[in-house]
Amino acid sequence: MIGKSKWYLVFMILFWSCMDAYGYQLILNNNSPITTGSTVILNATVLDDYGLCAKGSLSFKYEDDAFPSHKLEIKNKSCEAIFHISFDTTIGPSNYRYKVDVAQELIPFIYHPITSGRGELIVTENLNGVLQLFQNNTNISKNSPQTIYASTNLETVHKIEINPADLDYLNKSANSISVYWFVDCIYQENTTSYTFSSNYTEPGIQHEILGIVVANIPSSIPTPTPTTTTTSTPVSNTTVSSINSTSTTLNTSIAASTSTSSTTEAPSKIDVTFSHHIINSTFSTECQQKKHVELLLSAVKLENQQKYGYFSRSLLTKDPIANVKTQGNVWIQEGEMLNLLVNCNGSGPFRYCAHYVKGPYNETGNESCTWDRNLVQCQMQFVHYFREPTNYTLILVVANDVSKVVTLIGINIYKVQKKPQISVIVVPVTFSSIAVIIVVFGIAYYFQNRSRYMVEVADFDFANNSDMEYKTFRERLRDAISQAINRTQDYSEYDGSEEQIGNLATPQNQKYGSMQ
Repeated sequence: MIGKSKWYLVFMILFWSCMDAYGYQLILNNNSPITTGSTVILNATVLDDYGLCAKGSLSFKYEDDAFPSHKLEIKNKSCEAIFHISFDTTIGPSNYRYKVDVAQELIPFIYHPITSGRGELIVTENLNGVLQLFQNNTNISKNSPQTIYASTNLETVHKIEINPADLDYLNKSANSISVYWFVDCIYQENTTSYTFSSNYTEPGIQHEILGIVVANIPSSIPTPTPTTTTTSTPVSNTTVSSINSTSTTLNTSIAASTSTSSTTEAPSKIDVTFSHHIINSTFSTECQQKKHVELLLSAVKLENQQKYGYFSRSLLTKDPIANVKTQGNVWIQEGEMLNLLVNCNGSGPFRYCAHYVKGPYNETGNESCTWDRNLVQCQMQFVHYFREPTNYTLILVVANDVSKVVTLIGINIYKVQKKPQISVIVVPVTFSSIAVIIVVFGIAYYFQNRSRYMVEVADFDFANNSDMEYKTFRERLRDAISQAINRTQDYSEYDGSEEQIGNLATPQNQKYGSMQ
């Protein structure tokens, strides 16, 4: 029976040894960097090939290269283990390497390694965190790791956000905390909170903001001697997705020793407060060459058992967009083109986009679009043709580094009713009236003067009463033609003899038609 158990155990060991140990993935996350005296929280999670949580009983072993070294082990049936590693002030600041080995239980008390991971813990002498800037309750430094743009017409709130591990350490260990604020190397005030407000009114000026946190630690907790060593920024662990925290701290460590305190004669300025700050200074080269230690010594009298944190940011002031003006006609006749010029004030560069919608539009404040162009000066021209005669709205979104303005411009396209020209009506009517008047006056003139043009003809042929007889039209026509022929013949019988009387010739006789 014992032999069968041995063979079974050997078979199981060989079976698990043949399995692919790289089929599991170990994900490590930690909350470093932390200051000395704080606690590192390390999260280890084991996943299989499908990204699912590993099953079975697991053993997590942690070990680092600190002196003295930390060695921890956690056994559970979950794929996740959380280690709490304390780095007191006796260990000192450094970058420590660590390793986590994970094994899976085959049979009771027998574990087979399935994966492992390595990483780095950053322990600093100074406090860790980041200086955030807010305007109008909006974090303007969230997406700007380097230079931050601040508006000149809004109050700027500076807020130091201490890393959670360091903040927890201060809440448990410090008996007092003060923050000293400098702008362009000029001392402004000290606060007991982590915020400071000011106004930057001049555009186009770069400012350097520095906040120094001074925490008094009770004497029972040892603190290191003064140093000006600068440590590096957080480094991601191997196969580790580190906690998303950015740190712009300048890890210059100052802890006042007895000799430092004796040589420092700068008076304490803890009680100096200001109600409102308008910054008109400029960041200069001389300010850039000053060390943060010198600024701290100029503002506060150092004492024993103090921990420090240095948090700085650079910002550039700019004027927001204002006074958006339009030039051009927004009442346009159908068939004509829109020609509109838009200007505004503010600090460049500018970017804008625009589109047209039919009918009225209500601004929502969430308008956004793909930026069409970048401008050095805020001057835009819009030329557009509208097909239908109706109302339109031009939605114009203009932005710079500190503001965004949405402008709605109403456009009205009206249709003109086509009317006939005056000449088409007036000219024919006028000339027709003139023609009628001429005809009327002509008829009236004719009837008034017709007696003047009438010739009375006397008929002395009293013997011929044939005209008195009734004749038809044909008979009268025939008689008229006959008379005309006879009269012609009478003229042709004239012989042309004439009597010369002086120089005038007179006819001998003149024949008339004989009366019969």
